[in-house]
Amino acid sequence: MANAVASAVGIEVVQAEMLPVDKAAAIRELQQRGVRVAMVGDGINDAPALMQADVGIAIGAGTDIAIEAADIVLIGDRLSALVDAYELARRSYRLTATNVALALVFNGAGIAAAVTGLITPVWAMGAMAVSVSLVLAHSFAGRLLPRPRPSAQPASPPRMAYVFTVPTIHCEGCYRRIQRKLRRCTGVLDVEGEIPERRVLVVVERGRAREEELRAELERLGHEVAGVEAIEWVGERY
Repeated sequence: MANAVASAVGIEVVQAEMLPVDKAAAIRELQQRGVRVAMVGDGINDAPALMQADVGIAIGAGTDIAIEAADIVLIGDRLSALVDAYELARRSYRLTATNVALALVFNGAGIAAAVTGLITPVWAMGAMAVSVSLVLAHSFAGRLLPRPRPSAQPASPPRMAYVFTVPTIHCEGCYRRIQRKLRRCTGVLDVEGEIPERRVLVVVERGRAREEELRAELERLGHEVAGVEAIEWVGERY
């Protein structure tokens, strides 16, 4: 499943089925390379990684432990809220920096004018009020919250499937090992099995995964491939 999602969104490096201590160790390794790491999680097993990351982000619908360990909590259960939070942080920082610059320039000019006697105290008070009003107006002029973006569904890559007949599958453990192995292959989106029929269904991106490579992976696991059939894959069926 992790490889299928990563392939759909263009992620090249995938680490899945990790223990909590392994997640924290992976983040620590990136930090030792000088990388700033943000971690998003919602479960108890994500808490160590959330605390280790430079920025821990918890899903609001997640567990209390994950929320306590995180620096930022996203309201609701939409992962897309992470993009909104990023845009909100950027806009807030940009507004704050601009407001500080405006206040320094305006007040600096006012102090210089007051020291040299160019303006009276009454005008200085008025200038201060104008400065504060200008900063407030600039803060409320732009919307902090990003405008809702139309949801665009990414085009699914063209798919096909290979049905391998593997007579040496005898139990659920055999199928699980095959599933874990094949899901790591380039271009593989999903792996399903029919244990009584001794068949393995491998859904792939057309042109990225070849039958010979998948057959070789099965044989490396010690299984015999009695036959293979290439089929068209449309949605969840063929």
